[in-house]
Amino acid sequence: MARDLHILLADDNTVNQKVLTHMLRRLGHRVDAVGTGLMAVEHAALHAYDLIFMDMMMPGIDGLEATRRIRTQEDGKRRTPIVAVTANVERTDERACAEAGMDAFLSKPFTLDQVRNTLDRFAAHRFNDNESGGLNPSILKAFVETMGADDIDFAIEILGDLLTEGNKVRVAIQESLDSDVPHRVAQHAHSLKSAAAVVGAQQLAGICQTMERAAKDGRLDDVRMAFSLFDGALNLVRRDVEAFRLRHSQSAQG
Repeated sequence: MARDLHILLADDNTVNQKVLTHMLRRLGHRVDAVGTGLMAVEHAALHAYDLIFMDMMMPGIDGLEATRRIRTQEDGKRRTPIVAVTANVERTDERACAEAGMDAFLSKPFTLDQVRNTLDRFAAHRFNDNESGGLNPSILKAFVETMGADDIDFAIEILGDLLTEGNKVRVAIQESLDSDVPHRVAQHAHSLKSAAAVVGAQQLAGICQTMERAAKDGRLDDVRMAFSLFDGALNLVRRDVEAFRLRHSQSAQG
């Protein structure tokens, strides 16, 4: 289990705030607790948190709006995972959280084991400055050399194909989840996993592997939790692909 994470907790209910803070500290983490969505936005701008627990219902700026503001001020840079703390677990609520930029759910009431499991599940896919981002440079370099260093255009074509396939798989998995068909999720996740790993998209491959295993076991809640990280990982790959294309273009012109 990951320990000594720096966590921001936003909850206007004093009892809920104290309970979750106590649980997180028992699990070995540092916690900054605030009581409003606005304070959460301000703290997120000042500190490099490893994770944020965000209550959905707060006066003034609620959890959804606070999350939108945090994602805007990140501006495509370091992406802090945000876990929604809510009693609402309907599919419409899941979509609202995902659209706002949240990454997972912690449903009230929760136990210490559920908090621990949330952190454990998330630790493998945390977005932080020490991870490779979208594409691992050393794996990408090896891939380019294998394809032929004198034919970078072909490598770029393959990277473009991966992004196209990622978009298709995202739609297919969402449709499978909406229809509660886990075996189809496993098939789609498996197909993208190997392609992502080959070019160094390790986060994306890891998320696909998690979804594949969970789907095979019929654990759709775990699939949905991993799927909530999919867009963020795919966007990181897209960013790195565009940067790779730009470097190649500038090199060719120079």
